[in-house]
Amino acid sequence: MDFEEGGQDQRNIDELAETLYSCISFRKGDRPDLERLKSLFIEDGMLINNNDDPLIMTIDQFAAAIDQQLSSESLESFSETEGCKQD
Repeated sequence: MDFEEGGQDQRNIDELAETLYSCISFRKGDRPDLERLKSLFIEDGMLINNNDDPLIMTIDQFAAAIDQQLSSESLESFSETEGCKQD
């Protein structure tokens, strides 16, 4: 089965990415939908911040870190979007 660029496969990937970003993006006074975010991953799913020094964490570690930042009020809002999307 080949990947059909511009077809249903591409739309499914785009929808999943959009859902992921909507779960972690939130305005001041709101909260991210971390339970919905967790539902998008397999049990041992990982998130990787792929910078010069990659930060690798499980989805549960990520959710716990966000919860801690919200509780300490060091994080008030956050917005993430896809950086390089080809239409």
